[in-house]
Amino acid sequence: TTASCASVTDTTITTDKNSTSTGALGSNTGITVRSNFRISHINETAGSNSKIYVEEIELDDWSIRKGNESHPLPIMIMRYYGGTGYEFTGEGFFKPDIDHSAPLETQCVSWEFGWGAAEVEVDRDTGLVNLKQLVVSGDAGQAINPLVCRGQDEGSAIMGLTGALFPCMIYDGPILMNGNGLDYRVPLATDVPDGFVSILQEQGHGPGPFGAKSLGEGCMLPVASAIANAIEDAIGVRIRELPLTPERVLAAIDDAQSP
Repeated sequence: TTASCASVTDTTITTDKNSTSTGALGSNTGITVRSNFRISHINETAGSNSKIYVEEIELDDWSIRKGNESHPLPIMIMRYYGGTGYEFTGEGFFKPDIDHSAPLETQCVSWEFGWGAAEVEVDRDTGLVNLKQLVVSGDAGQAINPLVCRGQDEGSAIMGLTGALFPCMIYDGPILMNGNGLDYRVPLATDVPDGFVSILQEQGHGPGPFGAKSLGEGCMLPVASAIANAIEDAIGVRIRELPLTPERVLAAIDDAQSP
């Protein structure tokens, strides 16, 4: 039986977290701080090189402009540092406002957004779930590096796929019974369906540079529920426990058929 279904995270039953993550938004807000510092550094270097005031010049497409005059920046860098190039660096930080009513005493700067859809084929005799298609989409607000953003979305989707269909850790008391590569299987490239698609959205209105938002984990959250919804659509059985192993699916089918 084949079926497909979409899913989004239900915030009415999902407990709010203080923030999406520290790395994702910290990097995109830091880019603005560091970029402003670097532009200032470049202008200071060019100003001392040209013996003019920093306030009189601006950086325009890797040229230093003063009024109607334009001077190529690479030549000025070579003259000043005695080489063919130089790396301008800067430091900075972003700190959200203190809020005593918020978890961990800080306001949430940005939430992640994502949705997923899945198409599955379920063998009623064995309970085996064959994932035919998986589509995920995250909203970066503004993708500063689109390739990296897609990599984050796709990687998190595979993490969601792992939790949905692959074995969990099995304990016998305090002893982990499948803590090796033979007994605990993780997805391989061959486990990713041919119909795997990630769609990067740039809806803007984020707190970061140019409307950028947090990104990186949003596409992990809807994968399991999308697959579970598709299984229910295919066989009419709702499974509320992960992972969705053949044994668990077959047991649910048997329970539904028993008088």
